[in-house]
Amino acid sequence: MAVVNRCLKVLFIGINIIHIILAGVIFTLAIILGTYITNQFHGQGQDAGRGLIEAPIWLLGSGVLVVASLGIHGARKEKKWPLISFITANVIGLTIVLMQGAQFAKAKILLSQFRANGPNNAWSLDAGLAVSFSLAALWIIGIILAAMIMHQFHIRQPAMSDVEGRPPAYSQMCPMSSKSAESWT
Repeated sequence: MAVVNRCLKVLFIGINIIHIILAGVIFTLAIILGTYITNQFHGQGQDAGRGLIEAPIWLLGSGVLVVASLGIHGARKEKKWPLISFITANVIGLTIVLMQGAQFAKAKILLSQFRANGPNNAWSLDAGLAVSFSLAALWIIGIILAAMIMHQFHIRQPAMSDVEGRPPAYSQMCPMSSKSAESWT
């Protein structure tokens, strides 16, 4: 059985706990956004679009929560498939978030060209860029740490005892056979 570095495992679980806290923040923002939309547009017939705005936020938060939980499970139990699923989901999420960040940047450029002489109220686009690239940075760190943990699965721990419980012989611990060891002397 492989021995995973405890410091690396704790760091990876800590990063995933940050992801879970981030999912809670995303859920809170979805609730605040829904309340704002309800209070702002109540009675004007524009409440119907509320679900279209909130649904992607709830899906993003749920996805972050599930993937972070999968990563914690894979690190704690030292299982290969949850970590592979974690890396795959993070690569997909990273791609989506970077595409969304590119859309925010494009919208900000277009808005700044459109309002060249007037005030530039693009703070929401700045917030979108910040959230997109912060998520991307966290997911890149998660991917790297998961890959490092999976690499340690291939490192074998030396045998500390044989079947009867006795300490291993020198020939079991040393990669050279006893005949080649004698030829060196």
